[in-house]
Amino acid sequence: MGNRSRPAQSKVDSAPENDREPVLAQLLAGLDVLPMQRIVLARDARLRLSKAALAFIETAKAWFASHDVFTA
Repeated sequence: MGNRSRPAQSKVDSAPENDREPVLAQLLAGLDVLPMQRIVLARDARLRLSKAALAFIETAKAWFASHDVFTA
């Protein structure tokens, strides 16, 4: 994902509601997230992903499509 600097607080506060990238960059800089979580968050923010990350997303989508995990 490259090196991203932590955005200034005023930039985060003034970001439009549909612009999640500054908030996401701040979260990723401040949290120790798992690589899988980082991939999902990056995809959600529509950031560029490697082919391996895209393959991870497609594999997860296929698995969840074939398994009913939300039933009690």
